[in-house]
Amino acid sequence: MSNLLQNPTSSTPTHGPTEQVTRVERRLQRERRARAEAESLLEDKSRELYLANQQLSQLNNDLEARVLERTAELEAEREHALGLARIDPLTQLSNRRYFSNKIQQMAAQARASNQMLYLFLIDLDGFKQVNDLFGHDAGDYALVTVANYLREQSYASSFIARLGGDEFAILSPSFETIEQANEFGEKIIANLPVPLAFKGHKLDFGCSIGIAALPLHTTTYDQLQRYADLAMYKAKDLGRGTSVVFAEEMAEIRRRRVQLRIDLDKAITNQEVSIFFQPTMRPNTTKAVGVESLLRWEHQEFGWVPPLDILSLADDVDFPQSLTRYILQQSLIQTRPYILSGAIDWVSINLVDKDLRDLSLPDFILGTLQELEIAPQHLKIEITEHNAISDFQNATRIMNKLQTKGILFAIDDFGAGYSNMLTLDRLPFKVLKIDQSLITQLACEVETKTMVKAIIEMSHALSMEVIAEGVEDAEQESLLADLGCDYVQGFGLGLPKPIAEALPAALPLKLKL
Repeated sequence: MSNLLQNPTSSTPTHGPTEQVTRVERRLQRERRARAEAESLLEDKSRELYLANQQLSQLNNDLEARVLERTAELEAEREHALGLARIDPLTQLSNRRYFSNKIQQMAAQARASNQMLYLFLIDLDGFKQVNDLFGHDAGDYALVTVANYLREQSYASSFIARLGGDEFAILSPSFETIEQANEFGEKIIANLPVPLAFKGHKLDFGCSIGIAALPLHTTTYDQLQRYADLAMYKAKDLGRGTSVVFAEEMAEIRRRRVQLRIDLDKAITNQEVSIFFQPTMRPNTTKAVGVESLLRWEHQEFGWVPPLDILSLADDVDFPQSLTRYILQQSLIQTRPYILSGAIDWVSINLVDKDLRDLSLPDFILGTLQELEIAPQHLKIEITEHNAISDFQNATRIMNKLQTKGILFAIDDFGAGYSNMLTLDRLPFKVLKIDQSLITQLACEVETKTMVKAIIEMSHALSMEVIAEGVEDAEQESLLADLGCDYVQGFGLGLPKPIAEALPAALPLKLKL
């Protein structure tokens, strides 16, 4: 005991049970607080995650809705673009591109079902005059009217398209025979709602139709279109305003035309296209006063090609400009000795509608005359009324520029069809050529004689000289002399020939060319 009192630190004091319990409780309390804090934090994080998921879900829904909305917009835009690609914006008919697809589809369906498929190609006649005289608004109105008319006339099973310009097409399986199809074409022409009233004007035009059928004429869609096209051009050649069904001989005509088109370019380059001259003289005389230059081309396979065919071919291959300039140069060069010697007073050449849109042509003509030392009054230029009004503004500009230099203009083929006195008044014509269709009836029809007399008197009142074309015999020549006609021209008086043969009695001076 004394040892214990002397060494109080020699043994570790012991804790009682109460203190141990207290420590355990404090630890448990800390754990509870930590657990509560963790649970609270976890709950907060769970709530944040839930809210984030809710927001993400909403964003996803919004995104899906926007995607669907944009997809619908793109689909609508695509449909609109496809519509624009398929539809002609003016007439709301199908366009050429969609027609190209549709003819293939309908041809395949017709072959599969052993049905006929008819193609009508419709081209408006005189539409260019509507545009030129009354403006493009008038032309657009005419095209829309025709489009609506074709919708009304066609069967529900038909497909209608505007191929461009003033050309339309109808594809139809709705006829049992080609005769029925042709009757439909004739009905389209007969019931065309013309003339149209437009802003105080009357828009007058017609249409020509070419028809081909599958499998009657061909088994392929491309030939179907080609054959209908040939038939349509045949309708144009027949005087327009007609419906023509394809025939096999038209394919041969096409082959001939294609070959001529190829060979004409070479012929012009090699100067194989000839210029012949037909004399013009006073009635009841034998001396030529002037000559008209005419195209002649002898093809190795097809023989002599008519002048109008040559001009048409040149127009197809788009080189009428070079052909016109070739004709002008050769005509002036070959007639120069006769003009300068006084053997003839003039040479006349013909211009086509494209020439009257060539604003560089007047300078070429005047330059050629100056180079050859030929006075402008020795050149006459003949223009049909149709060509003169095809581009009235440019025609007026060109004609006035040349007329002020002394070149004379003749209105050609007067009386052959559409003849408007306003044309004579508005353009600087000094010569009128009466069409041969009137001259051939002169001796046998009193009405024709009266008409020719009126034309001559009217022309003289307007200070214009008159030339009668197509004079074939002495009786016609004598009648024209009695009616006061100034000049006559025709096969009965002199055939077109090379210059030395056309003017055999003339002895031109030996001039340096």
